[in-house]
Amino acid sequence: MTYLANLKMKKMPQENWGAQNLMYITKKDDPYEASKIMLDFNEENLKSNRVRQDVLILARHHLDYNEYDVQNALYGDVSVNFFSKPVQTFRTGDHIFGKQKNKRLSAVVHYEKILQNTGYMRKKTVFHNPFVSKKLEKEVFEGENVTQY
Repeated sequence: MTYLANLKMKKMPQENWGAQNLMYITKKDDPYEASKIMLDFNEENLKSNRVRQDVLILARHHLDYNEYDVQNALYGDVSVNFFSKPVQTFRTGDHIFGKQKNKRLSAVVHYEKILQNTGYMRKKTVFHNPFVSKKLEKEVFEGENVTQY
């Protein structure tokens, strides 16, 4: 099995990427051994009731969306009330972060690689869930080119 896995990794870049990540996550040098560990992640052994917080990581690769699309999906679409004094903005519509849903999802992190004149700049945007049961400190995500909401 190890021979076949290595052969597939040499011939297929997508499978190589997946196997390399799997070996890194499981701390195994052999793709077959790493895959055996992953097979144990089933309903019986997962113990998801022990997980207290989740962080979703989004990496934009050849997809047509930006941080504002993510922000609108998480918090709702921006609306403006021109009749109020002063003019107020608020969010409406269906959204992922809410008082009664996704209370374990602490944050969503959006990674973006932006082409500039001097090369690529990596940008990280962190969207914190205001309704989460247990908040993560903003210091967890601090760094260069990081924006937090």
